[in-house]
Amino acid sequence: MRLWLLLWLTSTLLFGEWVLKPNYTFSDETIHSQDLIAAFPEAFVVLTIPNERLSHRVKAEELIALFKARGYEVRATHPLITFERHFGFDITPITQKLRAYYLTHYPSLQIDALHVRPRSYMAALPQEYTIEIPLKSYRQEKGTLYLQTPDKKRYFFNFELNASLKLLASSQLIKRHEKLTPFNTHSITKRFEGFIAPPLQALPQDRHLRAKIRLIEGRIITERDVEPMPLVLRGMSVNVRIRSAGMSLELRASAEDEGGLYDMITVKKSDGETLRARVVGPASVEIE
Repeated sequence: MRLWLLLWLTSTLLFGEWVLKPNYTFSDETIHSQDLIAAFPEAFVVLTIPNERLSHRVKAEELIALFKARGYEVRATHPLITFERHFGFDITPITQKLRAYYLTHYPSLQIDALHVRPRSYMAALPQEYTIEIPLKSYRQEKGTLYLQTPDKKRYFFNFELNASLKLLASSQLIKRHEKLTPFNTHSITKRFEGFIAPPLQALPQDRHLRAKIRLIEGRIITERDVEPMPLVLRGMSVNVRIRSAGMSLELRASAEDEGGLYDMITVKKSDGETLRARVVGPASVEIE
C-alpha cells in the first residue's frame, strides 16, 4: 500500500475528513496549513499573500495539489478559496447598516454573507462618522460606500453581497396589457445579481398590474415591464355622473379610451353623443 494512502487512511480515522472552506481571514501574509485546517497534523507554508492585498483568491485545486504533494488528501466545496484581510477594528456597524439597507428594498432577501473591506489600509475607524451608501446601490450585489467624518473627510469601502432573493416570474406567456395574476405568474428563488431595473418580488396587494410588453414564460418581471391596471378600459361600460348647478345625473356609457384615476377620457352615450369625463373610480367617471 502506498505511503500517502496509508497516511490518508490513518489521518482520516484520527482527524476526520479534511475540507477547505471557501473563505478565510488573515492578518499575517504567510498562510500555513494549520491556518486552513486547524487540526492538521503538519505545519507548512501554503502561500504568501502580497502585503498590499486586502483580499486574495486562489484556485482550490492549487491548494489541494500542495497537500497531495506531501501525501495528504483534502477536498474543497468551492473552486476558488478567498482570503480576506482581518482588520484590527470592528466593522459591524457598517455591515449592519448595509444589511438593513438591502432588506429595506428586498424584504425577502436571504443574506448568506456580506463582505466589507476598506479600499486602502486603515489602522482604525474614525471616532465619529456617518455611513453614506450611494443612491441605487441596492440594484447591484457589489459596490462602494464611504464613511464621512464631521470635517468632511471620506474613507471608502468596497462591499459584496452573497444572497438569494424571491422574485416574481411569468409562468406562461403574458401578452401586452394582460393583467398579472397568480395564474400567469409564480415565485422563484434566484441568486441576487445586478438588476437594470428593480425586480418585482410579489404581486402587490393594494393595486393591480398589467404587462407593458409581451413577457415570455420564465421571465423575471421588473418594474419596467408593468404598469398600473387602468380603472377604465376601452369598450367598458361605465357609470357617468354629471354634476351641474347643484344637480346630479347618472347614466351609462361606453368608454372610448382607457384611463387611470383622474385621467380625462372620452365616453359615448347610447345615442352616439360623445362626452369628455374624468375617471374617479373603477368603471366610474364624472362630468362637471
